[in-house]
Amino acid sequence: MASPRFIRKTDLAGLIAISVRDTPVIESAEALRAFIAERAGAQAAELFAEPVVTWGNDVAAGSVSWYAPVAGEPVPLSQLDAAVRAGPEALLRDRLRLIEPLLDDPQWGLVLRNALVVPDLADVLSTGDDVVITNWGIAPQGIARDPRAKLELLKSCLGRYAPFGERLSRPTFFSELDRAPPAAAAAAAPAQPARPPRAVASAAPAAPASNVGHGGGRGPVPPPAAPPPEPPRRGGGLVPIASFIIIFLVAVAGVGLGFWFGWNALLAELQNARRNAVNQQAIEEAIRNQRQINEELRRRIAAARELLTRDVCTIENPLGLPGAAEATPVDRTATPAPQPQFQGSLVDLMDRAVVLVLTKRGDNLGLGSGFFVGPDLVLTNRHVAEQGQGGAIWVTNRLLGGARPAEIVAMTTERQQFRPDFALLRIQGAANAPIMAITPQINRLDNVIAAGFPGIVVMTDQVFNRLIQGDSSAIPETVVVPGEVSVVQTDQLSQRVLHTAPIAQGNSGGPLVDRCGRVLGVNTMLVADQQTLARVNYALGPDNILAFLRANGVTPVTSTAPCTPGQISITAPPLP
Repeated sequence: MASPRFIRKTDLAGLIAISVRDTPVIESAEALRAFIAERAGAQAAELFAEPVVTWGNDVAAGSVSWYAPVAGEPVPLSQLDAAVRAGPEALLRDRLRLIEPLLDDPQWGLVLRNALVVPDLADVLSTGDDVVITNWGIAPQGIARDPRAKLELLKSCLGRYAPFGERLSRPTFFSELDRAPPAAAAAAAPAQPARPPRAVASAAPAAPASNVGHGGGRGPVPPPAAPPPEPPRRGGGLVPIASFIIIFLVAVAGVGLGFWFGWNALLAELQNARRNAVNQQAIEEAIRNQRQINEELRRRIAAARELLTRDVCTIENPLGLPGAAEATPVDRTATPAPQPQFQGSLVDLMDRAVVLVLTKRGDNLGLGSGFFVGPDLVLTNRHVAEQGQGGAIWVTNRLLGGARPAEIVAMTTERQQFRPDFALLRIQGAANAPIMAITPQINRLDNVIAAGFPGIVVMTDQVFNRLIQGDSSAIPETVVVPGEVSVVQTDQLSQRVLHTAPIAQGNSGGPLVDRCGRVLGVNTMLVADQQTLARVNYALGPDNILAFLRANGVTPVTSTAPCTPGQISITAPPLP
């Protein structure tokens, strides 16, 4: 089975996550997929892509990144030709048939029904040998809270493939009370005739119906009905002994059952009391731990309030990493100091000069890449750094040995496609880091390397998980992937280097380097054409980089000499 990989990203502008019992359905993705896998198999669970949610705020809409264990390039089902679409449509029907019995589950049925709502049929992707649903549990804002509107949307999208029958005609489909009766039991249960009156029940059996022959003659004459029972004589009516015995036995059984239920209830209470006594020590320990946590929170609140009195718009140590300190005044006129010749391989240089950029604003955690252009200056993308505005920015790599707070020195003024997208960060304390040289020498088919921290890789790294949980000594390795320059585009918007080194979210702001470790561009975006399965990786070129640095008082290191692979021409201190 293929490992989960990124397949698409959804901007939640104009959309809303559908909630069940005050919880967004996509936030229950892990538990819902586990339930489906247990009850209907792994194939049914993998029909639903795995969401990674970034919730928005009053300024920007949130987004959802979707991952799935697929090998082929996903293509929207609606974009396939009719002949090609038949196979994926049959697979989709099979998967939906597997989950149909789960719609009435008392715990997960309603969640699953809402998960089947997607904004458009284009959210169902074909991967060649399978299908996967993205944007599930999401609907336009005017529809998400209207059960009838949701039902119509479901009918027009997945409903056309779902074998749910008359379910989709019930207006209570999105209600807790909606339950389909078991079809087999309903069909097998015979109609119960009305109980006849006592007088009729005690009468003799009815005679068989008469047979009418071709000549219209009568059949056998039924025997006369038995005479009615003699009414009881006045003053002599007694309850039969048999009836008295039955009533007595029922009463005894009732008393016995009552005693049995009462005894079991008493045992349950005694067992609960015993468990409570056993767990008392654990409860007291949990209370002590919670008091310690509360005390730490009070300390942090007091520190934050003290910072606010200084008119500093930051929050102390929001990631729980040690070493946070007050921001120092920014000096934009830094000039790189002379450094000894670098000794080491190209991978060594990437480990020392390329950094992981972490941002946090509210509950939103972002990540990107960057590289040193000065002793304490890091260049990255604007769209990476601005995620930390009003929150916090941290930078780390092997050379730094831990996470360091950083602040924004400068950013480009625009954030539009194909326009310069840069930010300059200053870390706290001199890093004595290798300063990467920038070269304008770019040719098609030049061998290049994209270096950085793509989320699709680091999110599965236990070292990264320890880092975001507060272990500042946990530093993931820099990811390096090779490729070639395809073409260099230069126009009034920007200079763009198109290359084949695969990049993903998290590579933004990281360098594109030649085999001598010189920067040819800053990886900024990728464009994918789902219809043709093509993708293009974009890096902003050296002309844009040099112009941005010089405009903000930074004297860059440059190199125009031809590159001899294996000879690193960067000056840098040795790694401790």
